[in-house]
Amino acid sequence: MIARSVFGFSNREDWGAARIPDVGAIVRIAMRLGLHRDPSHFPNITPFQGEMRRRTWTVICQIDTLSSFHLGMPLAIRTGDGDTGPPRNLLDTDIDEAMSELPPSRPFSQHVPLGHMLVKDSILGVVKQIVESLNSVHAGPYEVILQLDRDLDQAYATIPAYLRLNGWENAHKDHPPYLLLQKVQLDTLYHQTVSVLHRRYLQDARSNPKFALSEQRCVDSSMILLNHQISIYKETQPGGCLNPNYRYILPPESMNFTLASMVLCLYLQYKTRTMRKGPLYVDTKHQKILQVLNTSHAIWKRLSNEHYEAGKVANVLDKILEQLRAKLSFPDKLSVLELGAPFNSQSATLSESSLGVDTNCTQTLNIEMSDFNWVRISALVEDWNDH
Repeated sequence: MIARSVFGFSNREDWGAARIPDVGAIVRIAMRLGLHRDPSHFPNITPFQGEMRRRTWTVICQIDTLSSFHLGMPLAIRTGDGDTGPPRNLLDTDIDEAMSELPPSRPFSQHVPLGHMLVKDSILGVVKQIVESLNSVHAGPYEVILQLDRDLDQAYATIPAYLRLNGWENAHKDHPPYLLLQKVQLDTLYHQTVSVLHRRYLQDARSNPKFALSEQRCVDSSMILLNHQISIYKETQPGGCLNPNYRYILPPESMNFTLASMVLCLYLQYKTRTMRKGPLYVDTKHQKILQVLNTSHAIWKRLSNEHYEAGKVANVLDKILEQLRAKLSFPDKLSVLELGAPFNSQSATLSESSLGVDTNCTQTLNIEMSDFNWVRISALVEDWNDH
């Protein structure tokens, strides 16, 4: 059942609400087996069996947290529903069924295959708190969001060097492809969580400087997410380092990138409104943002023949970008990055610095969600579907 649920993440047609019954059944059966209680409570469970049970429960908790996070649903496993500790950072050869006690964990500075799951678990521990906060019917104070943001940053800082994505240019050198996949997944998860955590305060930030951090964090992470989308697409092309592993990575047509596109479109759309009161001026960062959106749109359009949802996103982005280019006096067809060659070729790369991303949050950005004509966009999508 766990395997079927995990494969559901990779199935573009099946992922969504169809996974809810599977996750619910897995959680209930696991609790019936007592996996939610730490094996140390039961002397009849051997050290080896206990460690396997910890590994299994950790995977189940991660499935529950990720599915709830992506679907915007409450958790099936709430805080306080169990006390099972995380497994130790050990090689499979470190343990056997006849052992009388577990060896100590290996340091995270060493490349241990289980390390990826444990590092991911530390980030998902904060994601779980964020999911609980966002799904609560009682809105908490903004200070809670700021504390969750700090906790998320602390968890992100614990990622060991061998699992940290420090730019795409050299990410694949001297490393097997699966390690690059793990780096991308961890970094993407972090920036998706930042965007989801702060997006509800984007409109408030326009009139209240108290929420400026949410505004900046959300826009910065959105830029990096679309950077990742472009990088993933290029490296999954023939000759790219991710091409043989295309099915085992967050795909470039994933709906997780639509939030990033929305945030950046809203930012540029708001700038067009504020410029009505002053001179029409577009700085380099605005042009970079529009170029990234234009490149992302080209990816969605290329993938539309294979994926129905990608076509809908491409259609909406096409209409929005057409309006933005006209209002910002940009060319009708702003140049996009070369998408046919992977990054490990001689083609140009797209890094956070080249995008003008303010990673230190030093710029004040303003977004008004209410200004956007969502009714018109919805009508455009329905009209596109009818045809």
